[in-house]
Amino acid sequence: MKSPKYDLVKHYYDTGMWNETRVKNAVKKGWITQEECDWILYGEPEGEPDPEPEGEGEPEGESETEEEPEEEPEEEPEE
Repeated sequence: MKSPKYDLVKHYYDTGMWNETRVKNAVKKGWITQEECDWILYGEPEGEPDPEPEGEGEPEGESETEEEPEEEPEEEPEE
């Protein structure tokens, strides 16, 4: 769960209104966590994408790829 002021701090940093020092100060003030500070300054860590809105995406282990049809035995040519 994001801190209440995460989006505000990220917006300020992304638009150039705040520099790295100000974002780090937001951690000291308790506005965001250190992890969120790292996300803002260095990007989302691999394997932890933004959460998808409910009802979208796929449950783990399932995919939309089509299953391979079962192979039928080849008929031998008649002589």
